[in-house]
Amino acid sequence: MRKWFLLLMALLIVGIAPVFAQTSEPNESPLLTLLAHIPDNASAREYLSYIDYRALFAARPGAPQITSWTQFNTLLTANSKESAAVKAALYGVQSGPQFFATSLMQAGDMPSVAGFDVFAIERAVEFGNPPNKGDLLEGDFDAQAVINAHEKRGYTSSAQNGLTLLCPAAGCDSGTQLDMSNINNANPFGGNLGRSQPVLVGDRLVASSPSLDVVNAIADTAAGKSASLADQPDYRAAAEAISAGGTLIQTYFVQPTDIGAASSVLMNSRLSAAQIKALTAQLQANFVPLPAYNLIALADTATATEQQALVALVYTTQANAEAAAALFPKRLQDYTSLVAQKSMSDLLAERGVTSMEASVYAASTDRYVVIVTLHAPLPSNTIPADGTTLQASSLVYSLLVRAYQSRDLGWLATQF
Repeated sequence: MRKWFLLLMALLIVGIAPVFAQTSEPNESPLLTLLAHIPDNASAREYLSYIDYRALFAARPGAPQITSWTQFNTLLTANSKESAAVKAALYGVQSGPQFFATSLMQAGDMPSVAGFDVFAIERAVEFGNPPNKGDLLEGDFDAQAVINAHEKRGYTSSAQNGLTLLCPAAGCDSGTQLDMSNINNANPFGGNLGRSQPVLVGDRLVASSPSLDVVNAIADTAAGKSASLADQPDYRAAAEAISAGGTLIQTYFVQPTDIGAASSVLMNSRLSAAQIKALTAQLQANFVPLPAYNLIALADTATATEQQALVALVYTTQANAEAAAALFPKRLQDYTSLVAQKSMSDLLAERGVTSMEASVYAASTDRYVVIVTLHAPLPSNTIPADGTTLQASSLVYSLLVRAYQSRDLGWLATQF
């Protein structure tokens, strides 16, 4: 079983009112509910990744809903069809907190260290870049158990905007300090670096960051003292659009500046000077500008009959959105991945994509969202003839995320 854990870790890593609300507001998606707790500032917008673990398991045929480490551990040792489906679902995790992968090895100890079970987390968001990274978790938590577990580790508790703020013995401003003698992967909040971070506890939600400023910003947003990303027109529009069809499993929000020019990927490739020159001329001759957009969301969704990967582009005007939509799916199909050295049509076909189309979604925030939908069958629970394991979940979404991480999204470039 340890061998499987190590493989999973590698795959995953190479990926308010005064109290937190218990449930979504009417007509609010779970994603928007969590965005309502995240401060609308430049740091949070630098990076934002969301996952719904309950939806992840529900979308995998044959996988039971996992709600505790004990259930998970028992299932793995049984080596059954159900355990194979659960592992295949977890291989599809490409979003959410990074600690999820590193904590699985010691997740049995997490209740005593952090006060909650890793599989009690229903949904989660990770946002910002170190040291201003924050984790916001929603789930079946016992707030008092979280408080008790941290106090046993020397934390002190105090009230802040109706929430409970937990501070380590060295103070709430010591969360960025590293202590290699204190490494504990059962501590999801910086434990892999030996950190003792400040923690906020509310009803069904727990939040933490190495930065006290980020923790305070979350508390201020919870108290309505500052605007949230759910109030920001572009984020709200994207969240509405990717939640409007199937069940949202996971998503990345991407800033347009992260895409760069179409030619920038060539400069960063390992091609020879002659190959770069030839490809540059070819790409420039075929390049059609994409109208500039405000925000991108890459999303993984599922319906009762298929899995879907979405690319959402947020526009201020309907005219620009319709002009962009008219370029798809041809713009995507014609692109050649400079990392895989294959056309996107071939890469998508290998992952089971059967069709794709573009549409325009009119959001409630005077924004228009181009939704490029990639359709594929639900993953099979039959082991391929040339394989030894089940097909991983979310293969199409994983392709998009890895393309983003390797800056291989030239088909989203707005300039050459």
